[in-house]
Amino acid sequence: MSGRKKQRIYWDSCAFIAIFSNESDKVDICSSIFRDAQVGKIELFTSTLAIVECTGGAAELSKMTENAFAERQRLIRSFFRHRCLHFVQMDRRLMEEAASLAQWRRRNGGTIPNTDAIHLASALHAQADVLQTYDTRHLLALHDTPLPGYPNSLKIQPPSNIWNVSLGGEFSS
Repeated sequence: MSGRKKQRIYWDSCAFIAIFSNESDKVDICSSIFRDAQVGKIELFTSTLAIVECTGGAAELSKMTENAFAERQRLIRSFFRHRCLHFVQMDRRLMEEAASLAQWRRRNGGTIPNTDAIHLASALHAQADVLQTYDTRHLLALHDTPLPGYPNSLKIQPPSNIWNVSLGGEFSS
């Protein structure tokens, strides 16, 4: 790969949900990014928490037949077994970092659910270049905020094929 580092992308669960739920305004870009991961253009990370978060909401699941539910679970489990996905495991150190980030955010007048703090800590642990999310309320609200203890701030933005655009020559394809 000519000595250039692959872009390290971290996905919040909502990017996977866009694919699983076939969200019309999001599925194409998320599927394109996932295909780029499959062919090795990028490295794609997420937390093991995403496996739980992507199972579906109560309203959605309550309307499914048993067969439809079983098929959805099979498809989601199969999807998360793709070799191109790199999982950040939730261990004690990561949970302590997530708790620190959540407390820092709350001390500074913001809000962040614990699950989003876990995704944020996971992206930092994975040394991701970008955390991609559709969460405008909590994670995208941090897009220009320096994170404590991280001098090379993590970019937080909605999913996009940013590696197809030159970023100072470092990640162009």
